[in-house]
Amino acid sequence: MTADAHFLIATFSGALRHYGHVIRHLIAQGHAVHLWTMEPIDPEVVAARAPGLVCHRLPLERARPTPLDGLRTVARAVRLAAGDRDATFTMWSMQTKLLCGLPLRAFNRRCIFLVPGLGTVFTSELRRFRLARRGVVAAYRWMFRGPHSRVIVLNRDDLAFMTDVIGVARERIFVMRGGCGVDPREFPFVEQLPAGRPRAVLVPARLIREKGIFEAARASRLLCDRGVAHEMWFSSDIDPGNPLTLSRAEVAALPSMSPAIRVLGNVRAMPAVYQAAYAVCLPTYREGVPTALVEASATGRPIVTTDAIGPRDLIRHEHNGLRVPVGDAVALADALQRVLTDDDLARRLSRNAYDHYLANCTQDATLLQALPAFASLGTAT
Repeated sequence: MTADAHFLIATFSGALRHYGHVIRHLIAQGHAVHLWTMEPIDPEVVAARAPGLVCHRLPLERARPTPLDGLRTVARAVRLAAGDRDATFTMWSMQTKLLCGLPLRAFNRRCIFLVPGLGTVFTSELRRFRLARRGVVAAYRWMFRGPHSRVIVLNRDDLAFMTDVIGVARERIFVMRGGCGVDPREFPFVEQLPAGRPRAVLVPARLIREKGIFEAARASRLLCDRGVAHEMWFSSDIDPGNPLTLSRAEVAALPSMSPAIRVLGNVRAMPAVYQAAYAVCLPTYREGVPTALVEASATGRPIVTTDAIGPRDLIRHEHNGLRVPVGDAVALADALQRVLTDDDLARRLSRNAYDHYLANCTQDATLLQALPAFASLGTAT
């Protein structure tokens, strides 16, 4: 009988959105697959997107963590480690890595640590995050260098961090260079860019500071001052589980920064929003590989992003998108103005983005990039 596979991931929706194709593959191979998440579980979504998946709630609430619930989560991981010697445990978020990965490593279980990005602890220079960083680095060194540990990263910078700082052997690190991948049936390619005016710039990012939300808003203001007609759509909401989320008051104030700004809030039908947008802008500070840019590429939308870790692995400047320095609202406005006013440039970036997506970032492609990590532990072929 094939061994069990456990996924310990903070968000239920994120688990199925980003790794549903990996989960479905393991189920098809005959593995009993369990998903452990901090969010409420929707049985109808499971039945539709991953039939056969067994779901469980972790004791910890992502948005309102308490020390007691953290201890309960550690205890749950200890019981899992003690009860299933042959299972493979895959962890995604920093919370599940630290609370579950440490006891699983102590039992020397087969662990896959997905690192979709290093997160706020590694990107912020606030004092509390700098102090926390030391402890996280020490924990990662012990967990990731275990004999039955494997690490999956999404870009070259994080690969170098794992080898040079954490000290993981290169043969135990695997790279999903296409990120989590996007299903072309869910995000179909639309070659024709929208003909309507004003042209819309979509910012498909959680409303946290590190996504460059304020830089995008300032760039929109500059475009308005220059007479460049446009709309800028923010298609997400605050993230209570992230310490750098915008406040409700800051979100409400975004339209006051530029008359072109429209805050759409959380949008369920994102493919239609990408198709309605003329261009996509993600002025992020750091990512793994931004799924939003993969979705934009799949749909065939010209991209403006930053020369940050993550985007620079996906976007080649002037080929399949434009990159600007992190935090530079003027350069961002300049790049957006080029895309909005140069039809030939927009069409070229759009087509090249789609071609890159087809070659590297479909879910079929990223599944092939992820499976060697599981196969090295005897879980998949």
